Amino acid sequence: MDKAKRPILKIPLSSTERLLGLITALVVALTFINVFAAWSNLPDIIPTHYNAAGKIDGTGPKWTVWLVPGVQLVLTLVISIVSRFPHTFNYPWKITSENAGRQYLMARLLLVWLRLELALLFAYLNWKTIQSALNQANGLDWWFLPLTLIAMFGSLGIYLWLAGRMK
Repeated sequence: MDKAKRPILKIPLSSTERLLGLITALVVALTFINVFAAWSNLPDIIPTHYNAAGKIDGTGPKWTVWLVPGVQLVLTLVISIVSRFPHTFNYPWKITSENAGRQYLMARLLLVWLRLELALLFAYLNWKTIQSALNQANGLDWWFLPLTLIAMFGSLGIYLWLAGRMK
């Protein structure tokens, strides 16, 4: 079925989607609270960039600590809005009137999982930046990048496997 001719369905949010949305909102809120709580103790120059090994390789002014939660919030909102239009997504298989409901739900689930994973990634990044700025840590932990890649690609792989079985 042509993308323009796909059915537009109003599928209610599943309990999983609602729970993941609530957890995501809490993670975003806690990221902002963490910055508010640490603000007065932060030095004028803080870490702003890390290399692939998690070592600090860039610094900048204190105000940049707000960039990560800002980007986290914007990404969360954009993904939340985009997930409302699963009929516009690109799928690796044909969407029919028979499989549209299942495929749309699976695609939405992928997005809410990725939204939570991104929120957690940014929360951790912000927390470690604050800890490093306060000399309580020295960059990111060695497992950050591999775990992030496993989580993101793992979610995509699980989606492709499950949604492929439901085509």
